[in-house]
Amino acid sequence: MSFLRHDVRFPMDHLEEFLRPVIDLLPESLQEYWLVVLGAAALVVLLPLAWYKRRLLRALLRLPRRPVREEPQLDEDLANFVPPPGLPGPRRLFIVGVPARLRLVVVAPPGKGTTIAETAIGEVLDQVRWGLEAIARQDQAAFRVWPGQLSARGFPAIFHRRLHKAEPEGQPSHWVLLAGPTPPRPQSVLLGLAVWTDAATTIGQLTMDAAQWMKTLNIETVENQEGVADPAAPEHAVPPRAEGPSVANTSRPVPKTDGGPSA
Repeated sequence: MSFLRHDVRFPMDHLEEFLRPVIDLLPESLQEYWLVVLGAAALVVLLPLAWYKRRLLRALLRLPRRPVREEPQLDEDLANFVPPPGLPGPRRLFIVGVPARLRLVVVAPPGKGTTIAETAIGEVLDQVRWGLEAIARQDQAAFRVWPGQLSARGFPAIFHRRLHKAEPEGQPSHWVLLAGPTPPRPQSVLLGLAVWTDAATTIGQLTMDAAQWMKTLNIETVENQEGVADPAAPEHAVPPRAEGPSVANTSRPVPKTDGGPSA
């Protein structure tokens, strides 16, 4: 009984036999790695050809170019937000005890795929500190909506880097920058504020967490230069009259006589 023996050869063996004249040209130390060497050489040759073929095909068919994705312009020159001369309003914003004016508000949603309407910025401000929206309107602050941010922790650094002031960091300046997430009421967003203090300070840049906004921001009613407080402020409101029936005054004045008042 005899068995037939077949010479089994794999496709790689045929390829090696076909490329043997080229493999023999390689140094002996590289002949064992002929497949890697020839594969790298093929990539070096074929990739430029594929790129040229693609461009040639696009030119022949006159296909439109892909639109270039424009990055949003987020940089702001704070010199454009210096408050106009004149007295501020009676309700004042204080940053760690320093009176200031709110000049720029930036909000951004955390994560991609969500947006914030500019009309909702006032609600965001009041969630951070009640009355902050009224301060923004009084101080004529500018509103900006940034695209979604991938990192809530990285937002303060981006905000501080995008806003440019004349003074170097660490030098006295009227500008104070605050940025960080807001309290979750009901949903946390990313908030950045640029405020102009009445006097130059070295407060500089503040990175906030959700609990620090209430400790850092304060709103008070102050007197103007004439020493008159805001009459519309709650502490100057006229107390309401007590409810109930009014009682008529039935007393009569006592008539005078020469000898004195009559009994």
